[in-house]
Amino acid sequence: VDERLRELRDHSGVEGVPPIGPRQRDAQHRPVALDPDAGHGARDYSRGVLHGAIAATLTPLRGGSFDPDAVGPYVDFLVGHRLDGILVLGTTGEGVLFSTEERREIAGAFLAAGRGRLQVAIHCGAQTTADTVALAEHAAGAGADAVAVIAPPYFPLDEAELLAHFEAAASACAPLPFYAYEFAARSGYAIPPAVLERLRERAPNQI
Repeated sequence: VDERLRELRDHSGVEGVPPIGPRQRDAQHRPVALDPDAGHGARDYSRGVLHGAIAATLTPLRGGSFDPDAVGPYVDFLVGHRLDGILVLGTTGEGVLFSTEERREIAGAFLAAGRGRLQVAIHCGAQTTADTVALAEHAAGAGADAVAVIAPPYFPLDEAELLAHFEAAASACAPLPFYAYEFAARSGYAIPPAVLERLRERAPNQI
């Protein structure tokens, strides 16, 4: 695993640029006043709205199957680069390609590796509402900091159906922060603003 991380770090375009210093993290590359003693060990990652620099993780594989032994070193690598949180099993992590049982295992591995060191949000979107609800319930019970759900792909839902889908998922993980994951390029359609407005009225944990 360590060897593979070194290969990625040395690969052109991946960690191949000079590292940005802790005082140069704003978009304009101007120095900003940060506490030089602040580190991941001193941050409060109690449950609440996600904040800071959040990265979507890949899902490590070996021989075409999930490689749980790679998760710990991978999370160490991300923590070492001062991320504040991660999104697990999103588009980058190819979440929708795994079975629900595999997704539970992957979520659990990242939660165990990241607990207390960075925020961990779990993407629980699936093709069916039943699977989405089951994954959201698992994420909440396993200690996730937030849940994200994409609109079900392939079969576009109308506004009433999409609202019911998101409401069920938000209720399943309440009171965790719930994020409607807007990615029309992957789901095939955008989430109408009216759905989000009505969802906020029905699901207090929707962000």
